[in-house]
Amino acid sequence: MLPTYAQIGAAAPVLLILLRIVQGIAVGGEWGGAVLMAGEHAPKGRRNFFASFAQLGSPAGLILSLLAFSAVTRLPEEDLMSWGWRLPFLLGGVFGLFSVYLRRWLHETPVFAELQLRKALAEEVPLRAVLRDHRGAIAISMLLTWLLSAGIIV
Repeated sequence: MLPTYAQIGAAAPVLLILLRIVQGIAVGGEWGGAVLMAGEHAPKGRRNFFASFAQLGSPAGLILSLLAFSAVTRLPEEDLMSWGWRLPFLLGGVFGLFSVYLRRWLHETPVFAELQLRKALAEEVPLRAVLRDHRGAIAISMLLTWLLSAGIIV
């Protein structure tokens, strides 16, 4: 959906790279929460099994994208090149908006709600101490996660 190199020059690949970085950050940021939500909503004794399903998101997305592009490549070549190749991306955008809608309505997990009731959560979030004392480890973790996500998504 981005303008082409012919339209905006070197800004086209720069925009593409920036959007891929944002995509990688989004995947990395949501993956841990997805594992946590699946695990904490699972029946006791089955948490690891249920939490493992979050790992299927990327392969499932890859398979769905292959199916979508397989469908549009059946269009006449002129239609495919002019507008057909955009259809899978637009469909992905619809799924993205739907996931944002769902994400807004998620409730806390039963485990977290129970900890809140028992006031067993920490009074102060230790984010400041982590950011102050572990900058190097955070930077390395972020870079490695971005590389992994970029490899999966590309």
